[in-house]
Amino acid sequence: MKTIHEQDYATNKDGTVICISVYYSLGGMNYFTGANEARGYYISVNPQEVEGGFRRTRAFSGTKKLLHKCSRKSDSGARCALPIAVAETPRLLDYVLEKSGLKLKEAICTSKTFPHLGAV
Repeated sequence: MKTIHEQDYATNKDGTVICISVYYSLGGMNYFTGANEARGYYISVNPQEVEGGFRRTRAFSGTKKLLHKCSRKSDSGARCALPIAVAETPRLLDYVLEKSGLKLKEAICTSKTFPHLGAV
């Protein structure tokens, strides 16, 4: 897994953040689910507890979505994936917030979430 972009957002629960990541995954067999995952760019949205410099994530507390299927990591693949990430972020974020019972301290602007969108 190679992270392209990662951003944390404070929530109404002290010590808990929502982490939004866009990353490239080599894919392959997921031995936990038994599924064969595609190689490509993904977005993940997860609540994480931050304490003493460490992060703790509960199993099944977040979500991920394939943004762009590709055979290898490249700048052009990232350029294709990031606009899709911008479009998918609100829906995935709403799902995770509702599922976990959290609220953000302030609204998210996707231009701030992905400020380097034009620089990939």
